[in-house]
Amino acid sequence: IFGGNCGEYVIAFVKAIKKPVIITCHTIPEDPGSTYGNVLRKLCLLVSGVVVMMEQSEKKLVADYGVERKKIVVIPHGTPDLPFTTTDRFKKNKGLGGRFVLGNINLVSENKGLEYTIEAVAKVAEVIPEVLYLAIGQTHPGILADVGEKYRNFLKQRVKELGIQKNVRFVNEYVSLENLVVWLQTMDVYITPYLDPQQSSSGALAYALGAGKSCISTLYSYAEEVLAKGRGVLVPFRDSQAIAKAVIDLYENKNRKMLAQKRVYEYGRHMTWSAVALQHLDMFEMVIKRNKLK
Repeated sequence: IFGGNCGEYVIAFVKAIKKPVIITCHTIPEDPGSTYGNVLRKLCLLVSGVVVMMEQSEKKLVADYGVERKKIVVIPHGTPDLPFTTTDRFKKNKGLGGRFVLGNINLVSENKGLEYTIEAVAKVAEVIPEVLYLAIGQTHPGILADVGEKYRNFLKQRVKELGIQKNVRFVNEYVSLENLVVWLQTMDVYITPYLDPQQSSSGALAYALGAGKSCISTLYSYAEEVLAKGRGVLVPFRDSQAIAKAVIDLYENKNRKMLAQKRVYEYGRHMTWSAVALQHLDMFEMVIKRNKLK
């Protein structure tokens, strides 16, 4: 975005700004000595405040990047403020009445690990014939430009090989916020089978939390933190059997599923956009006061 090697021109840009600067770190590079890591470290030295979305990210910035703890504020990924509701009406409107709906909504790329959910669906369908997996979202534009629909075609071929065409549906389109919310409210279980252990945020999973969805996820950093304490089910990477087992367990244990949904919805209350906005305002006020004292 900012140009130069790993966006290094942003450093000159920030140096030229005369007012206090606050940055939000979406991802923290694993190696602080890498080029990306060096750019982030220099930025953190220059700015007046740093927002991260996880406590684990705060600890990493302090321990590995030498950032002053007083500069850092943990503010969660924001979500729409949605009511806690059942899926029945939304399924009916989508013509999916009677189906047990799994899904995910994101830009499609290989690091999402969607093939493992597809393989899990084949196992789930043996126990729950009415299961339907919705893979919603267009292919990432950068990947589309480089290799076209290679990954999506691979996923479709895998569906055919497993004979689960009636249990998987691809929605290959950009999803507006309004449609995203409706799709979320249609799903019984939200699954993120992502493959990068260091992923420190996920807008898709955050939105599922805000909607009070039953969530199954691989053990990447963000999921480990937000789905802790019984708020969701965590499974190993690249393990379709574990995903299938988790889905079947949620289907067969309705009370446990509802309890987890209530926990995750309650947790998501501090992630609504209005709540997150107030947390940012508090931080801005703190930074302004601190700079006036200099």
